[in-house]
Amino acid sequence: ISACLVGSEMCIRDRYVTVKNMTLNSTNTGTGDHFGVHFTGASSYDSIVNCRILMNPANGFGAFGVGASADITNDFAEGDNANYVTVMNCAIDGGSYSVHFEGPATGNYNLGNAFINNTLTNMDDYGFYMDQQDSLRIIGNSVNGIRSNFGDGIACFDAMNFEVNANQVTVDDYGIYMTNANFNEIADSCLLYTSPSPRDRQK
Repeated sequence: ISACLVGSEMCIRDRYVTVKNMTLNSTNTGTGDHFGVHFTGASSYDSIVNCRILMNPANGFGAFGVGASADITNDFAEGDNANYVTVMNCAIDGGSYSVHFEGPATGNYNLGNAFINNTLTNMDDYGFYMDQQDSLRIIGNSVNGIRSNFGDGIACFDAMNFEVNANQVTVDDYGIYMTNANFNEIADSCLLYTSPSPRDRQK
């Protein structure tokens, strides 16, 4: 099955699936890991376009608007989960993370995932949390309304050859955070801090 609904979650584990012009409203109010849209099983060349993805607006743990992991009950389950997935012109609201993509623990990173012109609002912890990604593109997105004082806008761990361009990020903590990341382009992004910057707070 290319795409299916599990409760109020959409699961995609195939190639060339397009979800377009839909509102996906998660009714899950619990703290166990759950997703608005979940990619797994080497999903490739799939697209989420012009969609609204609504998660619990008060959730502080376990709710993810769009995610890729090897287990739908574990957002940190690493594996060959998603390649060349495009999420474009979508509005993702609520939850703990708006977007969380995990790649393989060993071997090649997941490749070519793109997030373009999306609006991410009212998340608790992260706008984007990306791990083990190659040639990732995060371009023209808006991230604002993070509820936690320690929430980060765009966080990339173990990444290479990525582009983070033309985003607007409003946060209390790190606007863009990178670690173990190389051969990258970061340009033309506007970072707005709603309280003292992370460096100022550490003094």
